[in-house]
Amino acid sequence: MSDADDSTDQGDIESKEITIEFFGACPVCHRSGRLRHIGRDHWFYCKEHKVKWWGGSNLIRHEPMTADDVAATARYLKDFTEVAPYYPKGPRDGQARTRL
Repeated sequence: MSDADDSTDQGDIESKEITIEFFGACPVCHRSGRLRHIGRDHWFYCKEHKVKWWGGSNLIRHEPMTADDVAATARYLKDFTEVAPYYPKGPRDGQARTRL
């Protein structure tokens, strides 16, 4: 997989309102992001605005990843800016999942 390859995205989950309410959305365009996993961590990102936000760990089932998969995904997301996600109804207590 190349660093710019979107073929390993774990899905565009924009149509699921619950996802935006739970995991947040891009703070620029307010759309839900695409999803990639790095090991057990779930990362959402907006390719258009080059931002990413952490969605938590061990919350979403996904296929096991090889060390090469993890490294390639980390390389792909390394140039995205980590941000606090936008929540349409505002974050609830403990909801703001950020590593900033």
